Amino acid sequence: MITRRTKPSSARQVLTPRVQRVVEELTRRINQGRLHAGDQLPTLRELGHAFDVSYGVIHAAFQQLEKDGLISKVQGSGTYVKHRQARPHSRRASHDVYVLMHGTRPQFSAALDAILLAIQDSGLIPIPIAFDRFQRERVERLIGLWHEAPPRAVLVKGASREVAEMVQKHAPAATRFIMIYHMADGTTPHGHSVCPDEFSAHRLAAKYLIDQGHRRIGLPVSVFEDEKGNRLVPVVAKAGGIRQAFVDAGLPDGLVLYEKLVPHTDASAMGLTTETVLRMAEWLSGPQRPTALIENTYRMPCVELAAREAGLRIGEDLAIVGVGDTAPAAHGEYPCVSEQYDEIARQIVAMILSDDDDFDAVGRQVVVPPRFVPQWQPARSKTPEVVAS
Repeated sequence: MITRRTKPSSARQVLTPRVQRVVEELTRRINQGRLHAGDQLPTLRELGHAFDVSYGVIHAAFQQLEKDGLISKVQGSGTYVKHRQARPHSRRASHDVYVLMHGTRPQFSAALDAILLAIQDSGLIPIPIAFDRFQRERVERLIGLWHEAPPRAVLVKGASREVAEMVQKHAPAATRFIMIYHMADGTTPHGHSVCPDEFSAHRLAAKYLIDQGHRRIGLPVSVFEDEKGNRLVPVVAKAGGIRQAFVDAGLPDGLVLYEKLVPHTDASAMGLTTETVLRMAEWLSGPQRPTALIENTYRMPCVELAAREAGLRIGEDLAIVGVGDTAPAAHGEYPCVSEQYDEIARQIVAMILSDDDDFDAVGRQVVVPPRFVPQWQPARSKTPEVVAS
């Protein structure tokens, strides 16, 4: 008597090359986090058109993905990516937090210092990696390394859109992806973002100066130039905040923009060159010069040198409000609007440490409000009364 040995029902059936290709591609997208738990898949016909295969090929691929526990059908609704248990390399098992930086370095960024310190204080290991330009091969090597040993999180600060998109699409699903100082779409899975409210920060600074009687407020606009000579002018939020302050005060537009070139070779993003300083000095002493100026505190050295070159005294001939770090206000140099780096760092660490299983089902965007910090003034000592003997 011959006994036939049957394969277990869970055994993988032999797939045709076309079906195998569809299964592998959809599996890759799910494992990489490009398709998330709860996402509804397109219809069979839509996927057939996308993959340029027949309806039957997609149907067979869906059958295999369902056997693999990756998708499930809901009668009358559609097919969805299933919620799955964490893979062997759990996000919680790693202590590594990679911080990708483009156009900035730790020694030039008080915000980055606060973030790295907060990560370290939470018991995690920050690994900062600086880019002076978009390096696709380097990012690809990093992503390959992360798939072997997924880090707890990957933060992207100041990086180009290409870097952010590559990391978001191809980083392992076990890794939390957070953008710093970027406005992210709060409806996108894995699209987490923490950033300061630049609009409100510059509006707060402008309101203070308007209340002091200033009617022409200058804003140095950093014009970034890449290796090919292309120019990028990120000014919308800052200029918009100052303009709104004038509107609220019932005054005509008193915003004066000044273009400050920042070459691609300047990793500090200060634009601190002799040419820039001399050009700014001409602007500050010319017929259309502003009586007050708003600038990020880490870029203020250029303003201070230009004011000195123009023979202006900061605080007397030229009023200044810094945005960002509040150290100048604490030292009595000029008032500042704080971007609350400590709060930004706290929110980022809270996102990294969250154990909520549904956290990555929808993107989160945290915008930290600014806070005005007045210039510190030394207490005046009272003249002691002379007591007649």
